[in-house]
Amino acid sequence: HEGKPVGKTSHGDGENFRDFVYVSDTVNSIISTWKDNKKGDEIDVTTEKCFSIGQIVKLICVLMRYYAEIEYLPKRTSDTFCIHGKNTSLIKPKVSIEEGLKRTIKWWKKQNFTL
Repeated sequence: HEGKPVGKTSHGDGENFRDFVYVSDTVNSIISTWKDNKKGDEIDVTTEKCFSIGQIVKLICVLMRYYAEIEYLPKRTSDTFCIHGKNTSLIKPKVSIEEGLKRTIKWWKKQNFTL
């Protein structure tokens, strides 16, 4: 997919923020706190670091060697400015945003995913 468009649009101005947690960190946090939690207890697994959607889109483009302008579409009414939590489990995520994106891109490439 090198040099091919990878989805060059983003809704809004790219300044909405999210806290991204790689799936293995989420699973490990839930498993490690399973015995200590009671039915109905909430577990908030977070990196406690927020990234803008614009930052994520640019990082994906760099990792996939796609260098072109990103087209920003009108903001959707369902968009929120910031979503993140406070880490209440004893586990701190181990997979960085860059490493998580690299693993995700590698997985998609193995699926022969084409755009």
